[in-house]
Amino acid sequence: MTSRNLTSNFLEFRNRAVRDRNYNTDEKTTDDRTALIENDEEEIVYFEKNLPPTWIESQRRIQLQFDQVRNRSK
Repeated sequence: MTSRNLTSNFLEFRNRAVRDRNYNTDEKTTDDRTALIENDEEEIVYFEKNLPPTWIESQRRIQLQFDQVRNRSK
């Protein structure tokens, strides 16, 4: 069985990625963390913690129907 030596390809891709990463950080004044934690009130999504997901009600109805069918078949 033969195999290819991909070390040179790996080194080229790694160096290119480092170079591109450094190029992009020079353009932008904010880093990734700042962009992730930046708060805009318009973009914040609030979730109701008290309400169950919508599929729970469907699951309950289906379970009730299964129970009814089981009771009828007895």
